[in-house]
Amino acid sequence: MKIFSLCVMILFVYSAYSQNLVLNLGFEDYDSCVQNLDQFRYPFLKNWINPNMATPDLYNTCTTNPTIKPTSAFFGAQTPKTGNAYGAFVALGDNFTINEYIEGDLNSTLNKDSIYCVKFFLNLAEKLHLPISQIGIYFSDTPIQLTTSTMPFIPQLQSPANQFFTDESNWMKWQQSYKAHGGEKYFIIGNFNSIANTKTIPPIVPFGDGRDSITYYYIDDVSIEPIASYYSNFTIGNDSILCDSTNFTKLLSVPAVYDSVRWSTGEITNQIAIHQIGTYSVICYFGDCSVNDAVTFSLFNHTSYSALSDSSTCAFNAPVSITASPGFNHYSWSNGDTLPTSSFVQSGTYFLTVSNICDTIVDSIRVTLYPTPSPPTVADTTICQGSSAFLLTATGNNIRWYDRLFATTPLNTPPTISTATVKHFAFFATQTINGCESDRAPIVVNINPLPYANIGDNQKHCEGISIKLETNTDSSFQYLWNTGDTLPFIFVKDENAYWCDVSNNCGTVRAETKIDFVSCNECLYAPNAFSPNGDGKNDEYIVFSNCPLKYYQLQIFNRWGEKVFASSDEQQPWDGSYKDSPLSAGVYIYQLILVNELGETSSTKGSITLIR
Repeated sequence: MKIFSLCVMILFVYSAYSQNLVLNLGFEDYDSCVQNLDQFRYPFLKNWINPNMATPDLYNTCTTNPTIKPTSAFFGAQTPKTGNAYGAFVALGDNFTINEYIEGDLNSTLNKDSIYCVKFFLNLAEKLHLPISQIGIYFSDTPIQLTTSTMPFIPQLQSPANQFFTDESNWMKWQQSYKAHGGEKYFIIGNFNSIANTKTIPPIVPFGDGRDSITYYYIDDVSIEPIASYYSNFTIGNDSILCDSTNFTKLLSVPAVYDSVRWSTGEITNQIAIHQIGTYSVICYFGDCSVNDAVTFSLFNHTSYSALSDSSTCAFNAPVSITASPGFNHYSWSNGDTLPTSSFVQSGTYFLTVSNICDTIVDSIRVTLYPTPSPPTVADTTICQGSSAFLLTATGNNIRWYDRLFATTPLNTPPTISTATVKHFAFFATQTINGCESDRAPIVVNINPLPYANIGDNQKHCEGISIKLETNTDSSFQYLWNTGDTLPFIFVKDENAYWCDVSNNCGTVRAETKIDFVSCNECLYAPNAFSPNGDGKNDEYIVFSNCPLKYYQLQIFNRWGEKVFASSDEQQPWDGSYKDSPLSAGVYIYQLILVNELGETSSTKGSITLIR
């Protein structure tokens, strides 16, 4: 009975990983025998296609073309691994040949998380024999059919970079295990690396014999077989990080169901004991397939921690951000924050707990937020023009001065006030306590003018007119006339002496004038002769007025009616010349038009005798 059970188990195990899902695994099935190269497609081949614009090849003993008959193939004779046929592809091209790929079909989709044994056999052609590594296989849920020369996929499986397929005589086995994501139905085999990233032996010769720069592989017996769960579902443990490796001991084991076992330590038993930290791996073989696992034991890299430093700043800088040492898994601040950085808006003592898988550290910090100080004590300043220059002052700590409300840079020294010019302006002062600067207190500076007054020279006016006497106007001045008036001006009709006192906080000044009134009925005297002979006596002709005039016009004509002199200024005399030349003696006619201060107009004519 035991012998029977063992036989049944062996048969079951064999069937579990001998169920090949690849359709036409040996390239044997076709509708029409291949007769030329580049016929890797239906009807010459079933269940295999060329996935891009390249041209993989098919070899079969059924052909009458010796070039593609396995035993006389042009690129090197080779007997099929099994059966009568095999495929071929350029794994590495050159400047004139692109990489080739072959795409196969499965008889059912792969199951999620199931493990499959993937295997095929390669042989390096004798005439295009540059060996490469990293042959890969890419699984897809849908068939791939591209019109590009490159294959833009990253293969799920790829042979190691140091495994070069170099044998030109024998078939070389490519084998790996694959954990399916579920739903895969198609697969592509080839070199998915660029020419620059493909590893070769020896390195690629850029220009030379094609034998040395192109890689051409025959391929046969492709298989993808499910691996039974009791083979694939095993682990030698989870990766572990140790806080301390003192007296470290660990037993690693695999189930006793495999044909053979090989550990990375070289041991071949199902169980090993390890005593040092590091990475350990195992490969478990059964039939033509294998599964592997690895586990890493590492020593924890203890994170260095820098103690928190107390922080003090001004309240207007709140919130204050404090950042703890990085690298810990957990942060817990007493204010509830759980990130490395916490923010504080109030003064107080706060606690922090940091931890990782090996360490827990408790720290504290004192946060002080100093209040904003009040502005310094200042007083507006008023001073008279012309006083001595002086410094502005303010009462407070660490006074700073600014010449504008929003100035960003303080003045180097307190402002020195010059009184040469009447001005109204402001400076701004702050005080600083505990490094915190107050708001700015304005100091208004007024430089007042010295009082001044002017009501004109002595004046003469026509009787019956009202005269306006006016001094300078300034809202900061006070006025007092000898009439008792307090405005900057008065109106007078009486002949008298008048004065005005102009005052402000800088003093008082007085302006005076005398007003005379005259009759304006007869204002003028016009002489009838003059002698411009340069003797200093009666050398100029001038009209004399004893009353104020608003308008004056004098014109003088010779006996032919030609105008030889004209003036609208009663103070301008005539010197007896015309166009800068002396006129001859004789009689001249004058015409005089006057408007007096009362607005009365008079006009007169007469003769003037010019005596030489």
